[in-house]
Amino acid sequence: MLSDPFRALVVDDSKTIRRTVKSILGKGGVDCILASNNSDALDIIYNTHDYKRDLDVILTDINRPGGSGFEFISQVRGLDFGLVQAAGLRLRKTPIVVISSCGDYPEYIDRVLAADGDIPIYSKPFTKNELFAGIGSSVGMFRFNLMKNFRNMGYAIIFEGGLFKVKAVGQLKSGTNNEYFDFSISELSEHYSKLMLLPEIPVFAQSAITLFEEMINSKDTKEKDLHEFLKGHPEFLYGSNYEEYWSEPILQLSDRSTMRPDFVFRPRRKSHFSYDWSIVEIKRADSPVLVDHRKQKIFSHHVYRAIEQAKYYKRFFLDSLNNKTITSSFGSKLSNPNVMVLIGKSPERHREEFCFLRSQLGDVHLTTYDEVLEFRKLDIEYDDLRGNRFRS
Repeated sequence: MLSDPFRALVVDDSKTIRRTVKSILGKGGVDCILASNNSDALDIIYNTHDYKRDLDVILTDINRPGGSGFEFISQVRGLDFGLVQAAGLRLRKTPIVVISSCGDYPEYIDRVLAADGDIPIYSKPFTKNELFAGIGSSVGMFRFNLMKNFRNMGYAIIFEGGLFKVKAVGQLKSGTNNEYFDFSISELSEHYSKLMLLPEIPVFAQSAITLFEEMINSKDTKEKDLHEFLKGHPEFLYGSNYEEYWSEPILQLSDRSTMRPDFVFRPRRKSHFSYDWSIVEIKRADSPVLVDHRKQKIFSHHVYRAIEQAKYYKRFFLDSLNNKTITSSFGSKLSNPNVMVLIGKSPERHREEFCFLRSQLGDVHLTTYDEVLEFRKLDIEYDDLRGNRFRS
């Protein structure tokens, strides 16, 4: 079990809202610090640095006296580079969630996203699920960007001794002016593990499941929306059995063109075995999986095109001429990775035909969004049965 609780700074001029948020988050194991205005909130952030405390996420409204939420977000993102929390993470990069009446003012949403495109926005009145889902999404994107930043510096994330640790691999880039982290402080491992393991806290896990279920059942959900969700919630694809993952890595081909698989995962255990790596190609959740053809069911052209794309990735990684590109991109060869296509939903009335056709695909694994959802639910049930690591 990790020693420190998850900590949130809640900034809202309404005492009722502050107490409500604290009550809801407290039941999920989150320790809340409250502020009613920008000045008090910034004092708390400065004290976080001065007294070497942790701060995992900030929740703020927009409309309030004593300085707007827009000003506060700009102030946080403009904090001095040297202001860090206990683990060494720079406070200016702390994940932020906006909870406000932005829905009534579309221009507010534009201003928030202009300040930071990764900030999730939820309108008042908000639900418990939206609160936890917002934090989960914000922390997930922060975690992804932090991981990417480490890789760019020449570091890798390794799971060792029950913690995710940052270790140097290969040639490090000169200088320590890291965008997210002060490398002169060596307390990151436990804090980073807390961020990585956040999806295992039951209330965060259930909120993400509810949001994912709504997304895959909405006709308005685009492929890009699903990609962004999975980028912040990779646990839906591989649980916690990975150390690092890449979203749309750009790979240079011999003809100088490029390709960008949706996701590449490096597993948590046995990472020296190349066949444990996985490549994931995602498509829309409403794409038809089966169609009629001469009185029998066959895969739709959406599925066939995705399968061909996945096979193309497979051929690329099997070609020894690409080893240099692969190693420079991922720090290791991926000589025989697993390849998965995620598309559509299982055809309930033709399940037998679907399973038969899928069994004939060979080295491409085809899965559907409803199956991913059910697997994630089972993961959470299993965690509950064995006792979640965040519980006392």
